[in-house]
Amino acid sequence: MGLKNKIMAAALGLITLFGPTINIHSKQETIEQKVEYKTEITLEQNKAQARDYNLEGRLTVLGFDLLINGLKSGIGAKYNGDDFWPAFGKGILSGAVVYAGKEIASFNEFPFLGATGKLVHDLGVSMSDNVMLSKPILSRYVTDFGPLEVHFEKGKDTKIYVHISPIVSIIKNFADKNKFELKETIYNFTPVFSFEVPLEIQQKGEFIGGYASQNIMTYCRNCQTDNFDLSSKSHEMNHVLFFSEFRFIDDLMPKKSEMVEKMLFLHPLAPLADYIRIGPMLAQGIFILPKLFSEKAYWYSPQELEAYTMQRPQYKNSHPFYR
Repeated sequence: MGLKNKIMAAALGLITLFGPTINIHSKQETIEQKVEYKTEITLEQNKAQARDYNLEGRLTVLGFDLLINGLKSGIGAKYNGDDFWPAFGKGILSGAVVYAGKEIASFNEFPFLGATGKLVHDLGVSMSDNVMLSKPILSRYVTDFGPLEVHFEKGKDTKIYVHISPIVSIIKNFADKNKFELKETIYNFTPVFSFEVPLEIQQKGEFIGGYASQNIMTYCRNCQTDNFDLSSKSHEMNHVLFFSEFRFIDDLMPKKSEMVEKMLFLHPLAPLADYIRIGPMLAQGIFILPKLFSEKAYWYSPQELEAYTMQRPQYKNSHPFYR
């Protein structure tokens, strides 16, 4: 492998750390596309490169899922008084399950594989979070559906929490007159909407084929000629999965009821505050900031690199990083 390819593969190592959850999926029309990239390779070479680098990228996603979940589990357990290395090993196992869920969900063009992948992915995330909190690795299972987050914990009552930002996303989809896709919602176990044709972004010659806001997916339903609808659903499903990876932030926060109790006029709401989850929303707010300063930040945000790597069919909308 040449030096350039090694550098590109190494750079993919950032892809699972952080990234915003509101994303767009930009349509690549031909090698003479409107967005200028400095390249002299042919379209066929581009497809071949995307396929080659895609394997490297997938292995890197796997590696970082193992590493990040291992570190999260190990550091959390150590903070709680347990040994680092046994927890690190359990975190690595959890990371393998997380990655397996991503692979399964990437085939969400087929019925129920999106939902299956999401539930497997949530199992891995739950395992890692449990170890981080010094709980038995399989003692609690957490999953979400739109604004609702459900906790199943051994020996305890089932608890339901609420996320505010997905509610806002659902309202906006209806306000934009997007169609609610009941079948796709069932197939992917997350709310899914669609719009009719690709939409141009601010008259810049780029077109939206789909976007995800928190764990709400929206895609173009009449783009079948280029398989654009298939790759968009697969791409945005990866962003939906990313939502659950920040749930642990709420587990680390002080009790919200104690904070609200001290707030003027809001203290009557204190008993409800602990049932409001804000971790993924906080992560989105922090990591969307680079996009406010540069359009290139979209293409090179770690989460976009991961989504373009994991999407299927991946070569139809290959990321400019591969060019």
